[in-house]
Amino acid sequence: MMETEIKYAGFWVRSLAHFVDFILLNSVELAFEYGVSTPLHLSGFVQQVIGIGFTVGIAYWYYCRYQVRTGTTIGKKIYGIYVIGEKSGNSLSTKQAIIRLAGYIGSYLMVGCGFLMAAFHPQKKTFHDLIAGTVSIRKEQDAKAKKIAVFATVVIILMIVVGGPLLIMNIKKFTA
Repeated sequence: MMETEIKYAGFWVRSLAHFVDFILLNSVELAFEYGVSTPLHLSGFVQQVIGIGFTVGIAYWYYCRYQVRTGTTIGKKIYGIYVIGEKSGNSLSTKQAIIRLAGYIGSYLMVGCGFLMAAFHPQKKTFHDLIAGTVSIRKEQDAKAKKIAVFATVVIILMIVVGGPLLIMNIKKFTA
């Protein structure tokens, strides 16, 4: 693949895709927590241990197994983003996917700066792309996929614009 043919996925579109994945995975985790742990009346410590184990397991399945098989995640697919090996141009390997997942943790530990790198890197690479030898590219989408991406973006913006202030106004209820 020639480099001029590649359209790299930039910071903002990757952020939207990551937000979709974040909401999706956290919804599954919350459903598990309230559907399994809470009814069993487990202690807080046991719930946290089970929750961490479940979170690690689902993150491995989603970001490693699923992404290796499909080349993308659900959030990335909505925006036409696919992850490939930088040198080969082929789908990422399981090893690269595991390194990327560890890199996500590193990016969060750097207060998100690992993700922000995509805004400044010429190939729009993040910390996890750099350490895994991968790159995120955008592929052309059909009209239906573009409509889904627009809808998802509107929902995300509404969640931030409406949900953010509601959360701030009611923070005392959540912390009491």
